[in-house]
Amino acid sequence: MFQKSQKKYIPAIGVLGLMLMTSSCYHDPYYHASYHYGPPSSYHVVGTYYPYDYYYYPSVRVYFQYSSGFYFYISNGRWIRNRTLPHHIRLNPSDRVFLRLKSDKPYQSNRQHAEKYRPRPNVKPTPGTDRKERTSHQKWYKEQQIYKKQQEQKEKKSKDKRHR
Repeated sequence: MFQKSQKKYIPAIGVLGLMLMTSSCYHDPYYHASYHYGPPSSYHVVGTYYPYDYYYYPSVRVYFQYSSGFYFYISNGRWIRNRTLPHHIRLNPSDRVFLRLKSDKPYQSNRQHAEKYRPRPNVKPTPGTDRKERTSHQKWYKEQQIYKKQQEQKEKKSKDKRHR
């Protein structure tokens, strides 16, 4: 079947095949869901309002709360809450982690988040990825506001019906 000169390559081919098979099985649990634009599909459903859902970007230590449209970031040693980020901060969707917290101040747990979610190596944001990420944030915020307004209108109608 094999000639003598070919038999010496069989172990190398076996090792190479094993390496290829195991490398395709690699799974990074807390970054795995971060490769798509948007929260994990089980969390983000149009018509669902989650006030304390955030994206955390470990490499720049930024939180984005899409129910309010606010970013939380450090500036001069203080946490800032603002709807826009400074231009020197660039976001990359490959470096984000979805968090569901029980607080409107995500930075209070930043020390734990920084320890648990390390920046991804070799992930450099570009102006294009940053622009796409910020645009998607605006879209999610608008969706949340529309849903919130619809819920308020439904509640108001049901109250009016009860008072008649």
